Amino acid sequence: MHISQENRTIVYETLFNEGVLVAVRDTVTLKHIYLDKVSNLQVMHLMRSLKSRDFITEKFVWNHYYWTLTDKGIEYLRGFLKIPSNCVPGTLKKPERPERGEKRIETSIAIPSETVKAL
Repeated sequence: MHISQENRTIVYETLFNEGVLVAVRDTVTLKHIYLDKVSNLQVMHLMRSLKSRDFITEKFVWNHYYWTLTDKGIEYLRGFLKIPSNCVPGTLKKPERPERGEKRIETSIAIPSETVKAL
């Protein structure tokens, strides 16, 4: 199947940015659920190609494909998309932690000391 360079780049950029990609097992649908310009069939064919080269892992659950990038796939997409090595997929980014320190919630309800002692 012929897939234009533009569509291939859109799919690869999305896969690299997110680290994962999802598609419904439906070859008739004209559009992918998240990518407007790319058909679902084209996404499935591109992912099959990447899977055969061990660039992604595939899970199939409840009529949905879930593809996750491997380390080998990250390196391949960096070369294909000309991305610097300091950029990483979303699945490898550590979530930002809130500042350490105790934050107290102020309430306007006064609890009598007798009830506190009873607890």
